[in-house]
Amino acid sequence: MVDPTLFKACSDQSLKTIVEICIRCLHKTPEDRPSVEDLLWNLQFAAQVQDAWRGDSHSSDGSPKSASQPWQLQLTIS
Repeated sequence: MVDPTLFKACSDQSLKTIVEICIRCLHKTPEDRPSVEDLLWNLQFAAQVQDAWRGDSHSSDGSPKSASQPWQLQLTIS
């Protein structure tokens, strides 16, 4: 079940990736859960898909995106 407003604000592919990550993280067997590296890679992928879907030409910090610089996910843990 997904909030209908997400369908307007998110691409289908990025939403699908996030849901798949959530499901994998909740697996009963710890060995079947994604590694932190896999988790971060998938979150970065989902963010890139989302940015492309929105047509963003700037990163989340306002600097221009460059093909020579990989996109980086910025997480704030409180």
